[in-house]
Amino acid sequence: MVFDLPSTVVIGEKLPIKGIANTGTYVDLFIADVLYARLQDLVIEADGTFCKEVITTDVCMTVPGLVTLKAWLDCAKRPDEEPPTTTADGSAAILVLKTHLDAYITNTTVAPGDSFEVWGNASSDYVEIVLLSPEGGNGTGMDGLYGSTIYTVPTYCNSTNCFYNYYKKLKVDSDADNGNYTIIVLNPGKDKAYGDSDYMFLDNILDLDGDGQELGVTDVSNMTQEQIVALISDKIHAAGSDDFMWLGNIAVA
Repeated sequence: MVFDLPSTVVIGEKLPIKGIANTGTYVDLFIADVLYARLQDLVIEADGTFCKEVITTDVCMTVPGLVTLKAWLDCAKRPDEEPPTTTADGSAAILVLKTHLDAYITNTTVAPGDSFEVWGNASSDYVEIVLLSPEGGNGTGMDGLYGSTIYTVPTYCNSTNCFYNYYKKLKVDSDADNGNYTIIVLNPGKDKAYGDSDYMFLDNILDLDGDGQELGVTDVSNMTQEQIVALISDKIHAAGSDDFMWLGNIAVA
């Protein structure tokens, strides 16, 4: 039996619990060794699939951390009874998160051509890491191109390591500007869009090179570092926004 689960879930959100089994009639699913009534005797369909949607707070996923799910096929257990002593027919782990964002970097200074790492936890499917040259949008950024560099990094989780759910190793191009870079890590909230826009990704909001600017996109190619930070901050913290933003610095020298 194999689970089909998201790697993370936010406290209070809906969690679709899905999987597939090649035998059996029903599934009993234990969360943290507890069988909840709504997860008892989940019917296995003709194609082998099973599915049940729950609210995390209804199945005691109320505290951030790694939670283990175990399932037994055609098990005779009833809700609140101890799980079977036999090996589970399927198991998985999911990271329960608050709606939040945090970020860490390995270095405060990095040499051109060298690399550094950014990692942390976010309650979204991805984060975006923005690196702003000390020369602003008109400079040469970390990737050797525009002064503003954007990386989209997926979040993930596995059962052996959930100290963080996103990670990115970043190499500094040998032609990148020297000086103090601003690092911004962003993730959209539950509406999966930034601020009051309909956009999931920052490059739909910012025009990095000033070429072929589209309606509603702001040209940042000639803005200072401070102006770009203010522009992004205003978008993230717009009235009604549930987005998150982390701000840091790293020097290229």
